[in-house]
Amino acid sequence: MKPNTSEILESVIWSLQTYVEPELQSPFARSVMLTVANLLRHVKLRAESEPQLLAEDIGDLAAVLGRATGRLGGEAPLSLAVGQAVERAGGTLAEPGVEPVPSVATLAARSEALRECLDELLQALSAVREHFEDDPRYADTRQDIRRYLARQLEREGKLVTPAFIGGRR
Repeated sequence: MKPNTSEILESVIWSLQTYVEPELQSPFARSVMLTVANLLRHVKLRAESEPQLLAEDIGDLAAVLGRATGRLGGEAPLSLAVGQAVERAGGTLAEPGVEPVPSVATLAARSEALRECLDELLQALSAVREHFEDDPRYADTRQDIRRYLARQLEREGKLVTPAFIGGRR
C-alpha cells in the first residue's frame, strides 16, 4: 500500500516542522513541537521494527524459559520451590505460536504472556534464593535471565534511541 505507514509519518513530521514549527512563538509551544516530532519518529520506528523485534524477543525469551524449565523441573527441593512458575512457563511454551504473518498485536500478546512467565519465575527464584543460591541450576538460570534482559534492553534501545535524535527541548 502506498503511501506506507513510514511514509505517512515522515510526511506528517515534515509538514509540522516546515509549516507549523516556524509559526510557533512561545518557548513552550516550540518545546511541545519538538516532543511531538520525536514521538512521531518513535512511532515510525516502532511501525517499521516492532514485528521483527517482538519475534526476536519471543524466540529469545522462549529459549530462556525452555532452558529454565528443563533445568528446574523434577523433584529436587529447588524444583519443588519454584514448581508453580516452572509449570506456568511450560504451559505457556506449549501454547500454539503465532500465525505465519503475525500481527503486531498477536506478537505483543505472545511476548507479554512469556514476559509474565519470566516475572513469575523471577519472583519464585527470589523467594528461594537463600536456600538455593549455591545450586548451579539456580545460578545458571539467573545468569541466563540476566543475559536475556540485557538483550531485551538492546532491542528496546533500537526503538527509542534513534527516534530522539531530532531537536531537543
